[in-house]
Amino acid sequence: VVVLLSIIAYFALNATGVFSSGASVTPIPTSEPTQVPAFIEITSPLAGAVLEASQPITARGLGGGLFEDNVVVQAFDQDGNVLAEGMTTINAADADLGGIGTWSLELIIETAPGTAGVIIAFSTSPEDGSLIAYDQVE
Repeated sequence: VVVLLSIIAYFALNATGVFSSGASVTPIPTSEPTQVPAFIEITSPLAGAVLEASQPITARGLGGGLFEDNVVVQAFDQDGNVLAEGMTTINAADADLGGIGTWSLELIIETAPGTAGVIIAFSTSPEDGSLIAYDQVE
């Protein structure tokens, strides 16, 4: 019994070398996933594109790190008048962690053909309403 207890004590004190070549094992650190820095990018339409005013316009893009994945999209004329607006969310696999994903929104813009304008996409902070991400195309 004493011999058996001595053997068990020996292995308990020297457990790192029992099943390995004696090399130390470094534990893999576990940490919470980090959130992506907030960003929005409009990928369509492209800057300078000529769009058909009589057809709905689909704005598309990428985003990440946004509060509740919210994206607001607005279309303005050259005088700053809002022609259309809407809200969408990014489609991210790990949305609750602020993951990266795509978004799209169809806008119906009622304006005269040949009207120059800009489409913007943005997201705001839930704390104070400030802009946390923004992009635009003319």
